[in-house]
Amino acid sequence: MKLFYLTPLTFPSRYVNRLQVMKMSGAFTKQADFVLYIAESHLSDEELFREYNIQDQFSLKQVRKAKFPPRRIWQAWKFLPVVKNASPDVVWYVRDVLLADWLSFFNKRFRSRYFFELHTLSRFSKRRYHRVLSHARGIITTNEEKKKDIVEWFGVPAEHILVAPNGVDFDEFSVLKGRKKEIRGELGIEEHVLLVVYAGTDAKEYGTGILREAAKLVQGTVMIISGKSRNEALKYMAAADVLVAPYLGESEHFQKYMSPMKLREYMAMGRPMVVSDLPSIRAYLPTEDCAYFTAAGDSQDLVRKINDALEHREEANKRAKSAYDLAHNGGFSWDRRAERILEFMQKLS
Repeated sequence: MKLFYLTPLTFPSRYVNRLQVMKMSGAFTKQADFVLYIAESHLSDEELFREYNIQDQFSLKQVRKAKFPPRRIWQAWKFLPVVKNASPDVVWYVRDVLLADWLSFFNKRFRSRYFFELHTLSRFSKRRYHRVLSHARGIITTNEEKKKDIVEWFGVPAEHILVAPNGVDFDEFSVLKGRKKEIRGELGIEEHVLLVVYAGTDAKEYGTGILREAAKLVQGTVMIISGKSRNEALKYMAAADVLVAPYLGESEHFQKYMSPMKLREYMAMGRPMVVSDLPSIRAYLPTEDCAYFTAAGDSQDLVRKINDALEHREEANKRAKSAYDLAHNGGFSWDRRAERILEFMQKLS
C-alpha cells in the first residue's frame, strides 16, 4: 500500500501528539510504501529521528508552515500540491480535523481516499466532525467510547471504525531496564531516596496541581518532569520507585475519550503505578492487579495510594510485573497497531 500521512504539526515539540505521529510513522514504514508530510521541522531529519528514538527511519517531507491568517485554511492549501501531484493509488492518512475538513472541500480525490484517526470528539462542533467522519473511507479511534458515539451521533457503520489504542515502543524501555542505580547517578539522585515521578504535561487537568499538594505528605520525593527532552524524561521514569498519572477527569475527553500513552510507557517501564480511577483508564487497566487506583481529584487519597505503593514494595512490584506482562502480551506495540490499521485499510480499500 502507498500511504501518505499528512499532519499540519511542527516538530519537535513537548506535546505528545508529535511523539505519537513519529512512532506511528516508524511503524508504518516497515509495512507500507510510506511518506510523512509535516508543516516543518526545526531539526534535520537525522536529528529529529534521534530526538524521538526512531530506529526505522522513513521518508519525511515538509510543506512549510502557513504564516498568515486564517492559518488553518492556508495550511491546508499548502498540502494541496502534494494531493494533486500524487499518484491515483495513494491512500491518505490524517488525524487533524481541520486539515481533513479543508482538504475534503478543496479536492474531490482526497475526499474519496482518506482514512481518519480520531482522538477526541469534544474539540469541534458536531457538524464539523460529521463532515470529516462521513467522508472518510474508514475511521481509526483509540477507544470503544469514541466508536460508540460515532455510530450513534453520525450513523457511521460500525464495520467502518477500527478501535486501535495508542501503543508503546518497547525498545526505548528495554535499554533502561536494570539501570536504575546507574541512571540515578547520572541524574544526581541518591540511591536511598524514595522517588515518585510524574512525566508529562504540567497542567491542571493532568493532575499536577493535586500532585503538588500530595507531595507535602508523601513519604518520598515527588518530581514533576515536564518540558524535558524525550530521552531525559525516560531517564527520570527509569529512576523512579513509583510513577503517577493523577488525571482530574473533569472534562469529557479525560473521562471518556483519552488513550494515554503515558500509561503504556509506565507499564513498559515496569514500575508501580498510581493512576486516576477513570473509565478511560479502566478500559486498559480493568483490575487492581496492575496498578493502584486513586479517586480523581482527591489529593488525600493520592497520598494514601502513593504511600501504600512505597511501603509495600513486594505487592507494588507484583502489580508492576502484571502491568508489564499485560503490555507485552496484549499487543500494545506501535508495530502491532500499524499492522492492524493497515489490515483494516486494505479491507475497506
